[in-house]
Amino acid sequence: MERNNQLNRTSNLRHVLKVFFVTALVLLADCGGSYSPGPFQATGIKIGEVSDTSAIIWTRLTAATKRVGGDAPIPDTLYIHPETGELVQDPRWPATPADWVPVVEYPDGATIENIEGAVPGSSGEARVRYRISGENDWRSSGWAVVDPEQDFTRQFSLSGLEASTDYELRVEARQIGGEPIGSVLSGRFRTAPPPDEPARVSVRGPRLSANDLPTPFAPRLGPRSGCSTTRSSLRDRRTRTTAGCCAASGTRQRTSW
Repeated sequence: MERNNQLNRTSNLRHVLKVFFVTALVLLADCGGSYSPGPFQATGIKIGEVSDTSAIIWTRLTAATKRVGGDAPIPDTLYIHPETGELVQDPRWPATPADWVPVVEYPDGATIENIEGAVPGSSGEARVRYRISGENDWRSSGWAVVDPEQDFTRQFSLSGLEASTDYELRVEARQIGGEPIGSVLSGRFRTAPPPDEPARVSVRGPRLSANDLPTPFAPRLGPRSGCSTTRSSLRDRRTRTTAGCCAASGTRQRTSW
């Protein structure tokens, strides 16, 4: 008799645990709290090269949902002095890369994957689903594996689009050949008008201050000006490329950079 009571209690306990486990799974699904194995898209998506009939969508798959936070270490960038060979701080601009060789020094225990702002890439597949805004039917690019040699990125070329039309899209990512979908990012864009249809185009350029220019050009540019009032050849500090500074009113440039 006692053995039967013990078996009954054991059976009831198993039933209660089973009901609790199933209920917990349902609650997680309802609350959106289910675990996602990734991959993720912490660096976001990019929409570019939009014409009247096409667009290019770019994404990068990542192992984490967000970048490494601001409490992580930051590497120091020093430069080898071309004459003394010593490591020195950032040289005064202008300086060519051939003259000043950069050397990145990581703090103890730091790597490219755990410094501030880092977001390591991840293998996986991605696809783009898109449709005209307000419509029900989605078109899909099909799944494509990201390229580890290109930092786990993938570009999708959308074609056959309608001119002067608003589109919405969803970039989805998953593990290779698997389910479920690990992450979804949404976006929207508008295609250009047909080539024979006039359209107003607005071009905006960077706002420069006197501090961004070498001494010979500084007096010509005020701190709130959009561009120099005389045409000059300037060297961009980061890209080392040459750009012409044009006459401008506000941020509307009359000639291209």
